[in-house]
Amino acid sequence: MSPTPAIRPVLAVVTAAVLWGTSGVVGRSLNESGVPPLTVAALRVVIAATVLVAVPRLRPAAAHRLPRRSPVVIGVGVLLAIYQATFFAAVPLVGVTVATMVSLGAAPIVTAAVGPLVGDTRAGVATWTAVLLGALGVGLLSGGGGTSLGWAAVGGAGLARVAGSGYAGVTLLGRHARDAVPGALVTAAFPVAAVVLLPALVGLAGAELDGGDVAAIAYLGTAPTALAYALFFGGVARIPAATASTITLLEPLTATVLAAAIFGEALSPVGVAGAILVVLAGGLAVRAALPRRTTARTPAGVPDR
Repeated sequence: MSPTPAIRPVLAVVTAAVLWGTSGVVGRSLNESGVPPLTVAALRVVIAATVLVAVPRLRPAAAHRLPRRSPVVIGVGVLLAIYQATFFAAVPLVGVTVATMVSLGAAPIVTAAVGPLVGDTRAGVATWTAVLLGALGVGLLSGGGGTSLGWAAVGGAGLARVAGSGYAGVTLLGRHARDAVPGALVTAAFPVAAVVLLPALVGLAGAELDGGDVAAIAYLGTAPTALAYALFFGGVARIPAATASTITLLEPLTATVLAAAIFGEALSPVGVAGAILVVLAGGLAVRAALPRRTTARTPAGVPDR
């Protein structure tokens, strides 16, 4: 049985969040191979831009009709570049897990607060509850990581907050895709981000890459980037931006689980409590995105809404 039309955009955003959660582990392995963080961000975006342009299945049938709102395309591309650059710049200072937690923890609150000012659906009680639960859960997960604070960590947290604001901006501008073609918006925006980050590829000069590293770079630019962003923009155009941003809190949860499984990073009891709150927040966000059902009968000849 295929998903109903109402649940498909929600499933698309959920899938994107889980795929994004794998990128931190891949990025860390590339850092250990000598690839600078900004170069990792550039590789991720450049490969994704190439794949989105080259693979028709990642674009709708009307993808050749690029959005007419060129400022929106440019804005999404620049914000994507800012998000990627500041996030990966924060990683060496505070670690992948904490950088992910801080950046995505701020994003849904910014989205819910600013969204109504730019024409997005006003967040309801259920969405705000999910936002606050998610932010609290992310905070507990960050505290459960055992990272000691210092000036470097403070700077890293600041960069992660900038990344979170850029991520929220991407979410909000992505909502304009409802009047255009979501896949075309992604296809158009990623080349802009690639151009912005292209100079960072110079960092490859000092890296010694083996076959595993090349495979990791290819994966990073495809599954958790090209595919994930195509799914995300396709879903965010059909559900409230604050809801979509909250659902993506599954990304830090996925990253935390993978870090524990692959690198042996065990969660403290506080971190476990945070993970539970993130799951609850994601569930509430999914429920808030679905249309409400009423028990009243619809008169004959009048379609349900």
